[in-house]
Amino acid sequence: MNGARTVYGLGIEANVPIAGLRGLPAAQGVDVALVVGPLPAGLRDAVPREFYANEERDEDGEPTLRIAMLQGGDYYRMSYHDGTRVVIDRRGERVWAEAPDGFGVEHTATYLLGPVLGFLLRLRGTTCLHASAVMIDGRAIAFVGRAGAGKSSTAAEFARAGYTVIADDVLPIQDLDDRFRVHPAYPRLHLWSDTAAALFGDADALPRITPGWDKRFLDLRGAPFEFQEGSVELGSVYLLEEGDSVGIEPMALRDALIALVGQTYACKLLDARMRSAEFDLLGRLVDRVPVRKLFRSRRFGDLGALRQAVVRDLNARAG
Repeated sequence: MNGARTVYGLGIEANVPIAGLRGLPAAQGVDVALVVGPLPAGLRDAVPREFYANEERDEDGEPTLRIAMLQGGDYYRMSYHDGTRVVIDRRGERVWAEAPDGFGVEHTATYLLGPVLGFLLRLRGTTCLHASAVMIDGRAIAFVGRAGAGKSSTAAEFARAGYTVIADDVLPIQDLDDRFRVHPAYPRLHLWSDTAAALFGDADALPRITPGWDKRFLDLRGAPFEFQEGSVELGSVYLLEEGDSVGIEPMALRDALIALVGQTYACKLLDARMRSAEFDLLGRLVDRVPVRKLFRSRRFGDLGALRQAVVRDLNARAG
C-alpha cells in the first residue's frame, strides 16, 4: 500500500500509485483499501445475482454497466462493457479492481475515483449529489445535472477565472442537521476534447486521461488553478438546464426536492432504508440551502456569461 490519501472525506489507500491521488493530504486513517490487480479467486468465481443494468448501451447494444450481488449480498460486482470488473464489500471498506488485458492503471482509475467511490459512499450511508462544485466567498456552490448537462465545463470556466474547484462529478454531503458541508473529490476536472478546445484553445492543451480515449483532464494542483482540500459548507445549488440563453430562476421547495432526488448519485441502486434517509436529508437541505434553476446554452462562448450570472445572483442574495 502507498499511504492513505483523503478523497471524498475518506482515507483511501491503494496498492498501486494512482495519478489522481498524487499530492492529496495524508489521511489520518484508512477507511477504504483499494487493490488493483486480479480479483481473488473466491470473488472472481462467485455466482452473480444481477440486479441492475445501465440504460446506456455500447456499440453492440449491451449495457455499459451491470451490477450484481455476490455471496448472498456480502459483495457487489460492477462489470463495465470494456471488461473492467470491480468488487466492493458490503460495508464499503474494501475494493478490488481488475482491468482487461492491455489497459493500464489510469484507465481503471477513471472508474475507481468516480462511479465506484460514488457507489461505495452510498453503501456507507452518504448521500452524494451528481454535481460539480466550486468555492465562492468561502462556500461551496454546486452545479447539479444529468450526464452531459455541462457540470464539468461550468466548473472549468470558474477554474479559468481563478475560483477554487471542489469536485467534478460526485459531491458527498455531510449532514449536520441544520447545515450541510460537502467533501472535495480529487484535483482533476474531466473534459471532452471539444470542451477542452473551446476553453483552452486546443484539445491538446490538456493531456488525455488514458491513451485512445477522447477525454482530457485539467490538473488543478498548480498555478493558475486551485483545488479545495478540506470540507466546505454548502451555500447554494444550481440545477443546470438547457436553454436558448443564460438565465436563473428560483425554484419552489417541492420542485427543488423532486429535482435533487433525481440527481443524487447512484439513486437507482438504493434500498428502501437508504432512500428514506436520503429523502429526509434532501427535504431539510432544500429548506435551508437555496436551490435555483440555471439555464445555459450549448454555446461554449456563453460560459463566461453563465459564470457572471451566477456571481451576480449570489451577490444580490447576499446583499
